[in-house]
Amino acid sequence: MSDCECEVVEEVVIEPAEVKVEKPPRAPRAPSAYNLFVKENMSKLKDVPAKERMKKLGEMWKKQKTVDSKKTKATKTTKPKATKAKAKKSKE
Repeated sequence: MSDCECEVVEEVVIEPAEVKVEKPPRAPRAPSAYNLFVKENMSKLKDVPAKERMKKLGEMWKKQKTVDSKKTKATKTTKPKATKAKAKKSKE
């Protein structure tokens, strides 16, 4: 041992056991547009292996999404935004 007359004291800290708080059950989420698309179109590709089926569905989804976005852009009408000054004048 060493020449020093030191006393080694070990501190033992005992922590209380963690209490688990039960969270209230969450309501299930509504399926997304993609989930509904896959559910509808999965049966059309029954004879294709799973990996290829999902790849095909992804391609179909992407193709449909671009077609839908083009349709909505073409049919969308934009209204000019009213400014605060115009809104005040119309009220008076």
